[in-house]
Amino acid sequence: HQFINKWATLTDPADIRTGVKGHLKCDISVSGKGDVATPSQKFSDAEEQIE
Repeated sequence: HQFINKWATLTDPADIRTGVKGHLKCDISVSGKGDVATPSQKFSDAEEQIE
């Protein structure tokens, strides 16, 4: 499975009442033994979407 160019919300788990602290854009790939990872696609800044 792959998640490419996804935004993760950053929070303080010790104080969830403070709300969102920021966002982190990441690529995540989960593979099993013997799987071959495929390179992620590159997007231009104009194509970015905050989800």
